[in-house]
Parts: sequence; C-alpha cells; structure tokens
Amino acid sequence: MDAAIQAIHENIGISKVLLHCNQGASRSPTIALLYLANFTGEFNGMPYERAVQEFRQTYPEFLPSTGVSEFARRNWSAYSKRVSREFAGRYPPMPRKKDYRTPYE
Repeated sequence: MDAAIQAIHENIGISKVLLHCNQGASRSPTIALLYLANFTGEFNGMPYERAVQEFRQTYPEFLPSTGVSEFARRNWSAYSKRVSREFAGRYPPMPRKKDYRTPYE
C-alpha cells in the first residue's frame, strides 16, 4: 500500500495516474482513500469509519475486503495525520456523487 501511495504522490503532479485493481471495490479505492487522507487532508481529524462514509459519497462501490479494511483501520491514524504541507489544500474537496434515483425507486 505504501509503495502505491508513494507512486501516486510522485506522479500525480506531472501526469495522469490510473489506479485500478481487479474489481475496483477493495484495494484500489482503499489506496485512494489512504492517499487522500495522507496527502490532501480530505479526512483530517475524522475517525476511519466516518472517513469511509464520506468516501462512499464519492465512490459508493467501495467495499473493502476484511484484510484490506483491517489494514486501513489499524493504520488510519498514521495516514490521516501525516498530511504533506506541500499538498494540503492544493486540491478541491472530492465531488459528491449525485443521487440519480427516481421518485419511483
């Protein structure tokens, strides 16, 4: 996870970064969540469970496996407290996914 997060950090300012895994529900979104916590301050001061709720506003498909979720939970304080001053506040807040349900659903 750390290597992926570091690779995003090193490349996002100079090129597009594609983050993917097999199904896009566990590993890659968890890496994205940890990257955002680590380098943008998006979830500054939030406990892990609240950050996951906020992240699901943008990426509802987020469904981390038990092992991936436990890794993120155990290490959350380390990732969410080391926001780089270089990147904090540089990016706008994550867009929230609109509710596309019809009144009949």
